Order: sequence, then structure tokens, then C-alpha cells
Amino acid sequence: MSFSEYLDEELGEHKNIHVEKIYHCPFCDDNRAFKLYVKVSNDSTDGLWHCKKCDRSGNPVKFIMEYNHYTFAEAKDLLSLYDYEITNIEQQAKDMGLSVEEQLLLFMGTLKKQEELVETKLVPPPLPVGYRNDWTHADAFPFLAYLANKRGLSWADIRTHNMGFITNGYTLNATGKQVTLNNHVVILTHDEQGNYQYWNTRSIEPDPYIKTFNCPAKDNEYSKRTTVFNLNLARHEPNLFLTEGVFDALTLGTGGIATFGKQVTQEQIDLILGSITPEQNLYIMLDMDAKEQMASLAKKLYSKHSNTYIVINPTGKDANDLGREKAYEIIQTNSVLADSRGQMLVLLG
Repeated sequence: MSFSEYLDEELGEHKNIHVEKIYHCPFCDDNRAFKLYVKVSNDSTDGLWHCKKCDRSGNPVKFIMEYNHYTFAEAKDLLSLYDYEITNIEQQAKDMGLSVEEQLLLFMGTLKKQEELVETKLVPPPLPVGYRNDWTHADAFPFLAYLANKRGLSWADIRTHNMGFITNGYTLNATGKQVTLNNHVVILTHDEQGNYQYWNTRSIEPDPYIKTFNCPAKDNEYSKRTTVFNLNLARHEPNLFLTEGVFDALTLGTGGIATFGKQVTQEQIDLILGSITPEQNLYIMLDMDAKEQMASLAKKLYSKHSNTYIVINPTGKDANDLGREKAYEIIQTNSVLADSRGQMLVLLG
């Protein structure tokens, strides 16, 4: 057994090239491409990994800590089941010329780059140019009609989440290029204290050039990877419902949370697990075209939160399309515990 065999079991399909295996990276927003390179060798480089898309890298201990949400001791114990000797990691540190202190940081999964990110206080990205929240103005009527008639939202939903709108506006993407945002609803995400943290949009036009837009963020800004919509309110509810989109979360009421897409990052997992108690129930209700992502997410969450459930939705519709009453009916009748059996049922569903 080896670390690469562990990856074979967890990540599945891969490619072999010389002394490396290439997998779909579980940490990327888009895991369709083979970008995670893992060394497979008989020397101290065995098990070192690097994703050429998201630029994450490390050794087997660091991978298992981040992928499974494990402590250092738990990751070390898991590796021992695959006959991966901790001395391999010690040799890796020595080969890289690290001091004793730096080796300790390596073992604990806190490399210098990660330390710098932790020490950097994230700030909210600027709101898009043209953002407005003067809902009593005549310009707001089409947006109110869209939210009420197309999305089933109430005035209380709009005010609770400090939503806004853009008639004519724009933002800048990661490269500094201007992105036009005309006739978009703007939805805000807030921190535990209710302070603005992140934004995303949805067009109200019938056939828009840009249907939905997640705010691009700089390294020192909150992003879709480091925030969870409505977690500030849902954390106080007995039941939380994890969805992809903000309108799905809003449909499910105060307990709905959204991760801005199918790919749920480790940062988002940490936020969720750090915000709920063991007694609260957590329901995963991603779209059923993301079975593998749902099963993988269920495994990570269930390993740390035993009251995690998977909603096996037979309709092919998301919560907002179903409406609150039908969505709750499916949650009540089609939820299974997110243990190994539940994960298998998702993959077979």
C-alpha cells in the first residue's frame, strides 16, 4: 500500500506519466481537468503533490489534513494504514534544507505561504459601480417584480440580506478588465456580526449575456472560496440546508446556506463546521448532476459532524424551482444519513 493507492481510492480516475500520477484536484473550483501531480518514487520525493491550476502543494500529511479536515495526528494515523512512513516526510524536510522549526511547520500543515494568508486580514471587495439599494425608486420596480414573481422572495428577504440592484454599472475582473453589469440584482453575504463581506449578482433579463456573476476578489479580499451565504443567520437554526445558489438558500428560509457553486472549498467546510453545534442537523442539497462532489463533501462533513444528511432529490430541480413547500417535502422524505451507505446511495441515485 502507498499514499498514491489512497489517492486512487479517494480520487479515482488518473493518468500515469513516468514517476508521477495525475488526478483531478479536489481543491479546485473546476475538477474536470487532470492538474494534480503526485510523485510516485522510491526516494524522499514520494508523495509530494502540486496542483498546476490552484497552485496548492505539499506532502501526504498536508493533503490528508486539508482533504479530510483531519488533525496532524489523525492524518499521520491514516497514513500508517497505507504503510506510508513518517520518516519519508522527515527526509523530505531535510532534503528541502528546512530547519527543525520549519520541519515542525511542515508537519503541522502550516507552511510559510499559509501563515501569511492567515495573518492577512481579509477585507470585503468593493461593491460594483452602479450598485443601488433605494428600493422605493421607480427604477427598482422591475427588480422587485423579478425577485417576487420569478424567485418567490419577500420584502423581508430583500431587506434582511441588504440586497441591491444595478440598472447600468460594471465591475473589474481579476485582470482589471471592465465587466458590464446592467440590470442585475446584487446579493450580499455577511459575517457573524452582520457586516458586508462579499457580493454576487443575477441578471433579471430573459436572455442575458452574463446570467450570474460572482465577485472576483484579490488575495486580501473575501471571495466565493472563503465565504458562505447566510451562514451568519443559519448558524442559529436547528436545521441548516447547504445549497449551491443563493436563491436556493433563500427558498429554504433562515436555515439555507449557499456556497456559490458545486465545488465546496476546504475554507467553506471549515466555516460551516466551526459555526454549528453537534446537535444541529446539516442537510446537503446540491444539484443531482454533482453526485461525486456531493458524496465527497458528505464524507468530509460526516467525519466531523455526525448529524449530516444527504438529500437525494429525484426531481432534477433545485430548491428555488421547486418552491419552499415542495423542497421541504423532498428533504423530509428523501434524506439519508451521510455515512458510507448514504454516500453510496448518492452515487447510485
